Amino acid sequence: MRMSSIAKHQRAGSGSALCRAIGDELRARRLSNGLTQSELGRPMTRAYVSAVEHGRAVPSLPALAILTDRLGTPMDEFFEGVHRRMTEVYNRGHEYHPDPPNPPSRRR
Repeated sequence: MRMSSIAKHQRAGSGSALCRAIGDELRARRLSNGLTQSELGRPMTRAYVSAVEHGRAVPSLPALAILTDRLGTPMDEFFEGVHRRMTEVYNRGHEYHPDPPNPPSRRR
């Protein structure tokens, strides 16, 4: 069965979980390499790199290859990081508290 254009966009288009994970991984690696968006993106624009990092643009494979090459990261390693970001289940904001704090009392 073929996937509709709408389903493809929801799965991997702008704003999707995949697109945001790619952007988060790209930003983390760029910052750890001490690069600006302009330095990383050349010949692409800083605005394009920003859009990718914020999950608003889906990079093509050739564009992603340029970016990962500039980061010195093989694409398979980059996508391992993307996969980790997409499968993270636990974060500190969702900790289990067996005895929740007492709710504030209401005045009547």
